[in-house]
Amino acid sequence: MQPAPPRAPGQPSVVENVPGAAGSIGVQRMLDGPVDEYRVYLGTPSDTVLSPLSVAAARCRAEGLRRVARFSSSDDLLATHPGLRFADADARVDRVRDRAEPELDGASFGPGFINHLAMEGIRARLGR
Repeated sequence: MQPAPPRAPGQPSVVENVPGAAGSIGVQRMLDGPVDEYRVYLGTPSDTVLSPLSVAAARCRAEGLRRVARFSSSDDLLATHPGLRFADADARVDRVRDRAEPELDGASFGPGFINHLAMEGIRARLGR
């Protein structure tokens, strides 16, 4: 069981949303800032672990961070257009494997994110 997040600090907070390079720019900005008890980063394993492995521009390393609390969890979703009547994911993959369709396209947050890497894993298993 994870510890509960701390209560509100009782003072204003500033939230910066720093996009780019699969989250690694925000991580690096936080790591390059002053070391104080007020600076925290809310991110995903994609930002802190996968980005440095898959994005050449990512300089941040997970070793520079210390996990404080788990904030949330989520599941990935594999979806398709409602006009395509596949019973399940296996039926969709079989259609590509049998070359009935030339491509298996996917959408994600961008290179280096877990969703992108999962889709690339499916493509690799299909020999694409």
